[in-house]
Amino acid sequence: MKNKKPTSKILSAEERRRVWELHVNQNQNGLQLAKTFGVSKSAIYRILDGYKKEPPPARSTIPIPAAVKSGKFEKDPLTFRINKLLEVQSDLQESRERGSVHVLTNMHRFQLNLHDEITKITAEQADAADDMSADEIMHTIISTAAGLPPLLRQQLRTQLENIHTGKVLSFKKAE
Repeated sequence: MKNKKPTSKILSAEERRRVWELHVNQNQNGLQLAKTFGVSKSAIYRILDGYKKEPPPARSTIPIPAAVKSGKFEKDPLTFRINKLLEVQSDLQESRERGSVHVLTNMHRFQLNLHDEITKITAEQADAADDMSADEIMHTIISTAAGLPPLLRQQLRTQLENIHTGKVLSFKKAE
């Protein structure tokens, strides 16, 4: 039997970039990389030598929205959908202006689905409020107020006192 030579496999740009990353970041040698990618050591060394002269370009990635990175995205499903609907309307207008008519059908469908979801959520919230007794509403208000930060709780207390005493505006006393 003859010894089989590795087949001359051509690595994609992404695979070549991965060879470079594994070599640089994980200190994998030519033999390890050759086994991993199913190519000869000389093929690996040609890739590495080429990248020593000019490292591979950075991966093109989809930017992650700042709100998602920071964890400060809208948690209320109704507000999220309303903001998304406004965004879709803006995207639709931009697509029309660019002449990208092939995406309009899907964007219109998405817009209609968002609108239906907003209508459904709004109706469910109205139904839930209608079904609550005065005691349940009071309990909801108290538990919500109790969960507020101290500064907001104090501002709420002041506003409620102003309503109770009939004050429209509160002025700070000059010292």
